[in-house]
Amino acid sequence: MTNHINDGFLEEQDGHTVYWRTFGNPNGKPLLFFHGGPGGGFNEDYLHLFDLTKINFITFDQRGTGRSEPFGSIEKNTTIDILRDAERLRKHLQLEKWIVAGHSWGGTLSLQYARLFPDKCEKVFVSAYFGGHPENQDWAYGGVRIFIPEEIAAFENLRPQHEQKPVSTWILDTLNDPNADVDVLTEIVYRFNCVAAKITRLSPVAVNRAAIGPKEIAKAKIFFHYVVGDFFISPPLSLVEGFEKVTIPIEALHGFLDLDAPPLQIIEMQKHIPQLKITQVAGGHNLMEEPMQSAYRALLRQLIP
Repeated sequence: MTNHINDGFLEEQDGHTVYWRTFGNPNGKPLLFFHGGPGGGFNEDYLHLFDLTKINFITFDQRGTGRSEPFGSIEKNTTIDILRDAERLRKHLQLEKWIVAGHSWGGTLSLQYARLFPDKCEKVFVSAYFGGHPENQDWAYGGVRIFIPEEIAAFENLRPQHEQKPVSTWILDTLNDPNADVDVLTEIVYRFNCVAAKITRLSPVAVNRAAIGPKEIAKAKIFFHYVVGDFFISPPLSLVEGFEKVTIPIEALHGFLDLDAPPLQIIEMQKHIPQLKITQVAGGHNLMEEPMQSAYRALLRQLIP
């Protein structure tokens, strides 16, 4: 574990108190890193990708995650709320501009932040971009089935046969039900994690059902809150419109073997952001696996000489 240099909580807003921390060189190039999810929380393993002698690395636990309070809360927890928390953090740290980076869902937040606050970004770097586009959900519950039919079927079969709600809506309602059976909640998260383990890694890992507890259930609740809400990409946000005002350099790294977030979405974004440069490698979704890890480090050396 890498020791942080500074940390604290932003002033409470909307019932949320957001935890932030910095690593590396406090006099280095400021870089904001959006973690993935939604609901994931920051993973310190990512720090090993950065030269912390050059970077003032800044991150925060998005609402309801990590050390932010209240943990697991989905109230007043939307994409625009997260972006405004990031801007509050920039002002709190008295920074004029910063490089903005993010992985997976964090890549979505990075581009949306640049769309809202283009004059506050020096550069943007996204990896394994998960855009929240409708096509992504179509893929998650449709196209990816050809690769993992058993895992998808086991996940979808959790919903009772008489239930008319979409699978994601039924799951969110169940996760929100204070009277839901713990075994049912555990099985939902277990099956969901089995799917995630297969599509986010080139070398899938086994999921330990016994290790699933309240924390994992809370993380899943936030994730499905965003899925059911179409990731809350609504005005003043947009999936593709309004990016013409974003003229700063934008780099993207994507694995063309990524089953979680196929490259189609970041390629589509290039139509709306002409200066967006995409590097594709024979990798998957997990940033800590090769060759994504090596390519990420190489691109960082170009972005921050």
